[in-house]
Amino acid sequence: MMRVLLDTNVILPFRDYEDAVQHASATSSQLDAILTRDASDYVGATLPVFSPADFLKRLSGA
Repeated sequence: MMRVLLDTNVILPFRDYEDAVQHASATSSQLDAILTRDASDYVGATLPVFSPADFLKRLSGA
């Protein structure tokens, strides 16, 4: 499983390998979103991407 996950990162549209690993891990774990301080790292993500502040606002219904 881990090898497939790491190999998948090579074809994902991310500039940074670690961001690709995080995205692939989140996707394979069926998570609902990614939280990050720099959403620009996740352009092309297939999951919603939120800053911590935006996510907290969303949770509170604001």
